[in-house]
Amino acid sequence: MLPAGILLASTWMPVLGWVALLILVIALFAALLDLGLSAKPTQIALSRSHDALLSIGTPNFITLTVANHSTQELRYVLRDESPDEFQTSARLLPGVAPPHGTAQHEYTLKPFRRGEYAFGSINCRYRGVLGLLERQTEQQATDPAIVYPDILELRKHTLTARGTEQQTDRRTRLRGGAEFERLREYTPDDEYRHIDWKATARVRKPIARQYQTERNQNIMLVYDLGRQMTSPYGELLKVDYAINSGVVLGWVGSQRGENIGLMTFNDGVRAYLPPRTGSGQYRRILDALYRAQPELVEPDYHEAIAYLGVRNPRRSLVIIFTDIADRTAAQTLLTSVGSLQPRHLPMIVLLADPNLRQYADAEPHDEDDLYRAAVAQRLLDERATLLKTLEAHGVITLDVTAEKLTVSLLDRYLQIKARGAL
Repeated sequence: MLPAGILLASTWMPVLGWVALLILVIALFAALLDLGLSAKPTQIALSRSHDALLSIGTPNFITLTVANHSTQELRYVLRDESPDEFQTSARLLPGVAPPHGTAQHEYTLKPFRRGEYAFGSINCRYRGVLGLLERQTEQQATDPAIVYPDILELRKHTLTARGTEQQTDRRTRLRGGAEFERLREYTPDDEYRHIDWKATARVRKPIARQYQTERNQNIMLVYDLGRQMTSPYGELLKVDYAINSGVVLGWVGSQRGENIGLMTFNDGVRAYLPPRTGSGQYRRILDALYRAQPELVEPDYHEAIAYLGVRNPRRSLVIIFTDIADRTAAQTLLTSVGSLQPRHLPMIVLLADPNLRQYADAEPHDEDDLYRAAVAQRLLDERATLLKTLEAHGVITLDVTAEKLTVSLLDRYLQIKARGAL
C-alpha cells in the first residue's frame, strides 16, 4: 500500500516516483531472500498414522507428523483431508518444527456409519523466515479408513465382565453347568456342601472341591437388518448399537472359550458363520458385521430361524437383535422363536426408545400432545405384552436403552452361565 500511495503523490512530486520504485525493489529483494532462506517443499515430509480399523460412534485418534529437513525453524498450519462423513475435532493444526526435527499433532475423528472410506492429502502452509511469504505443500497420503463396530470399548467391557463374574454369588454359579476342576484348601467363602470329606480325612484339614463354569458352549449372534433397524437412535442407527454390544459379548465369550457364531438376515439370510472359537473366528465376525447394512424391507423371521435350526443343530444361546413395530410383527416373532425351543435357548434383545416413555408421561397441552401420548402408550403396552408373552414361553428378553445395552447384555450372559441354563 505504501508504494501505491507514494506513486499517487508523485503526480505532484515526480521525485517520489523514484522513491516508490526503490521501495518495490527492496521489497522484491527481501521476498527473494525470504524465499531462499526458507524451507523448500521438498524438505518437508508429512505423514499420517492411525489404527488400521476405526471404531464407529467413538473418537479415533489420528496422528500427523511433520518432519523438517531444513536448517530453519518451520512455523506452519496443517490441514488433513479426512473423510467428509466423519466428525473431526480440528480442521486446522498450527505448530512449529525445529531445524532437522519433527513435530506431531493429534486430533480425533468420529465416524457415524460402518464401511470403507478414504483419507486424502495432507496440506501444510508455512511462513518464510522473514515472515514475508507463505508457501504451501501438499503430500499425497491417501489410505483407507475402514470403520468397524466399536472395538475400542472391548478392553473396558472385558474388565467389567470379569469383575461382574467375580462378584457373582458362588452358590449361584455352581448350580449346574459347572465342571469339577480341582481340590483345594477350604475357605470361609466356600459352601459347606462342597467339602470333600475323604480328602479332608486324608490330610486332616478341610478340603473343598473347586468347580469351573462349563466352556465351549455355543453363542449365536443373530441380527435383524430389516426396516426397523434403519431408524436413527441418537448419532447412530439402531443396528449399530446392537452390533457394538454383540461385538463386545462375542469378545468376552471367545475369551472364555465359547464358540461364537453369526447370522444376519432381513427378507432372507444375508450371512452365516457357524459357531467356532478362536481369534480367527472373531475376526471373521468383525469382517462380516462391518459390511452388514440394514435395508428398508420387512424381516422374515420364519425363514431366518428355520435356516438357523437346520444349520446349527447343537444347543446354543441364540441372541436375536431386532425391533418390532406392530402386533403382526410381534406375533410372527413369537411364533418363529418358539420353534427354537427346547433345543436352543433363545434371547430377544430390543432397543428401548426413551422418547416413547417421555411422550407417554408428558402432560398434554393440546390435541396433538394427547394423540402423541396415546400412541406412545399403546406402543409401550404392546411391547410389554410381547415381552411378557415371550418370557412366559421361556424366552429370555432384554429391553433397555442404548446406553445400557452392552453392560446389560453382558450381565444377562453371565447370569445364564451362572445358572447353568445353557
